[in-house]
Amino acid sequence: MSNRRRAAERPASPSCSGPRRGQSQDAERDRSRVASAPLAYRLRPWFDQADPRSESTDGAPVIGAETDSPSIPAISTMGERTGQDVDANSALHPHEGGDVAEFDSFASNYEETLAKGLRFSGEQSEYFARGRVNALAAHLASRPTMTGAGVILDFGCGTGSTTPLLKDLPSVARVIGTDVSQRLLDTARAEHAGDGVEFVTKDQIPERVADVAYCNGVFHHIPPNARDEAIAQVRSALRPGGVFALCENNPWNPGTRLVMRSIPFDRDADPLSARQARRLLIANGFDIEATEFLFFFPRTLSLLRRWEGHLRGLPLGAQYVVFARSPS
Repeated sequence: MSNRRRAAERPASPSCSGPRRGQSQDAERDRSRVASAPLAYRLRPWFDQADPRSESTDGAPVIGAETDSPSIPAISTMGERTGQDVDANSALHPHEGGDVAEFDSFASNYEETLAKGLRFSGEQSEYFARGRVNALAAHLASRPTMTGAGVILDFGCGTGSTTPLLKDLPSVARVIGTDVSQRLLDTARAEHAGDGVEFVTKDQIPERVADVAYCNGVFHHIPPNARDEAIAQVRSALRPGGVFALCENNPWNPGTRLVMRSIPFDRDADPLSARQARRLLIANGFDIEATEFLFFFPRTLSLLRRWEGHLRGLPLGAQYVVFARSPS
């Protein structure tokens, strides 16, 4: 019998015929764990492959990575209030270095202008404001060392429409709203100032008084070279160990891009990804506690919103919020 024939008839070795029994059991256990994991974790490898520069930031539960400046918007989610995170409170403000005059010119029809941009989502600005404030409340409740948010800084408060929602959070005694637009501050004072709620210019922000700082849709209106200065203002207002909730529009969401293009004072904004926001905060001494993505489905798909809680780790929502802790 020839050597070639003997080799053909010889039983294949275990290493060549497939995985050993132990390997098969390990693979089966892995499949079971993946099948029972939340959807966000099951999809993590896809996003990690999409961006090999995926990074972890001080324990922040970030599922997947988003590139700094995505040239192709992420999948899906016709962004609600996305474009200018349209919450009445601080939708899009040009803090340090922005075009204040432009926002002053829109003060009289600010909410109407935002509403036109939001028409694609089918929701009003209050829907998005409540969603963000609820995310903040849940995060604060999850912190074992947090006994309450006695004082909240509303950084970039706009017309002040979110300020009352912040005041209604548990244990909150005082909310301080601030904005660079004097006309927007005048509107906020006229409509929302009252017991425990005040509105001040940026030069009047008190130091080390706030337990929590909330900021929505502001930083994409601040030139990148001026963002450190704005972060420093927030940091100086926070008590040691205070929480900064930085909410921004997600540039990976196509709906967000659409809404921002439809808002006159938002078209030329410079959006930043969640990854960029985390880097900015870390560079200014903050510790990242968590990153969550919000608002995945427009009103026409509202039946799917029950699943949004399982998707908060995916960088697809119309907005995101980075929770960071100020240095002690």
